[in-house]
Amino acid sequence: MSDAVRFPLVLGIVSVIAAAVLAYLYGVTKPEIDKRQKEKDALAEKIALPDAVSTEAKGAYKEGRDAEGKLVGYLARGAAYGYSSEIAVLVGIRPDLRIASIQVLSEKETPGLGTRIEEAPVRETWTDRLAGIFGRRAQAAQASSEPDRALFQVQFDGLSKDDLRLARDGGKIQAISGATITSKAVLAAVQQAVAAVEEALSPRQGS
Repeated sequence: MSDAVRFPLVLGIVSVIAAAVLAYLYGVTKPEIDKRQKEKDALAEKIALPDAVSTEAKGAYKEGRDAEGKLVGYLARGAAYGYSSEIAVLVGIRPDLRIASIQVLSEKETPGLGTRIEEAPVRETWTDRLAGIFGRRAQAAQASSEPDRALFQVQFDGLSKDDLRLARDGGKIQAISGATITSKAVLAAVQQAVAAVEEALSPRQGS
């Protein structure tokens, strides 16, 4: 067999084998990936709308209800491009359309600057350090089930649509120093989510 025939044949066989292996690995890993994504989404929803024990999709948003079936708010997503990446957020919105909480779902901003939108406060104290010395830090960490929240995101709690501007523009949000573009992108994403819920509810509110 000539080289002109052998090389394409070998390449074709290798390609088929590689494709089969990749398909197998995808089939094996996809359920675990889906499971982890589902857990991540559930945690994000719990942070964004903590009073909800169940949610139901309603098109552009989800309704959240408590254990008695009472409406406690809505969940909606928004996205906007920051300094170097698209920033996606999940917004919990109370029935009065004030923000319950927000959660950044994804971003790839500049480390140490834009990534501070996800930077939680350091809670470690001298007692925590002593616990670490004696090997009890893990138990202490497990004792607190409440997830840490980024300081930048906490600013949104309880705000109305009219408050969603940077402080320098008359709003309630303090931009991250050195990351104004990222801060504005989060604002835009949150505004988008609030507007989606407001628009979807407007016929119902007007009836």
